Amino acid sequence: MCFRRVLSQEFRLACDLVRNGRIGKIEKAEVWLPAGLRQGPFIESEVPAGFNYDFWQGQTPAVLYVKERTHFSFRYWWEYAGGTMTDWGAHHNDIVLWALGHDGSGPVSIEGRQLVDMIPGGFTAASEYDVTYTYEDGVIHTSRSTTASEWWGGVKDKDG
Repeated sequence: MCFRRVLSQEFRLACDLVRNGRIGKIEKAEVWLPAGLRQGPFIESEVPAGFNYDFWQGQTPAVLYVKERTHFSFRYWWEYAGGTMTDWGAHHNDIVLWALGHDGSGPVSIEGRQLVDMIPGGFTAASEYDVTYTYEDGVIHTSRSTTASEWWGGVKDKDG
């Protein structure tokens, strides 16, 4: 269960209205997420003194240290996360599932595509993407990235 939906009365009200048919039959739900970072290539360096990089990597394959693999930007590497889709998307897609009454099940099909190639030697999680989920009741749920928003959710391009 997503923590945001438990804490936000607005999300709860919106989901209750949808689940109780107050706005009609839902055919489509759209989620727009900020595009992830698309940077690189990064420079390998020595592991900082006192930082247990082996522990940080956990069960992922061992790779040489680059500072961008740690702390804030770990989320943009497939080895550790899935970019904004599994960061922001975990919350916003969860709210859609809750509203649609699909939070105890899932889609019957998923189609997705990466919209730009990642930079060799840089972040590996897709920075721009388009994913479509289809549910048994016919509802189509899309989750797309947008470059009109900052990675933290701020508006970069109000017309985008």
